[in-house]
Amino acid sequence: MPKHLCINPHDPYAQHEVLVEFERDGSGLRLVAVIDGYDDDILGDLVEAQREDLRREIADADCPLADPIPMPLNHGTTSSLAPR
Repeated sequence: MPKHLCINPHDPYAQHEVLVEFERDGSGLRLVAVIDGYDDDILGDLVEAQREDLRREIADADCPLADPIPMPLNHGTTSSLAPR
């Protein structure tokens, strides 16, 4: 499934990102997972307006041919997505 880095909907300053896994279906984009800087899937915590913002951000980036983004797995206490 394609993945795309998007602005974290929980970050009011738009300084952090989330990794969004999605798939295309007949009606548009279906969000599969939204992984934050702590490797938590926050999709269930998002209201529909936040989910729509992520779909729009992905659509604006024109990701139909996007390859999955190589992301280092967090095997320690640091993360490339964690707040600094």
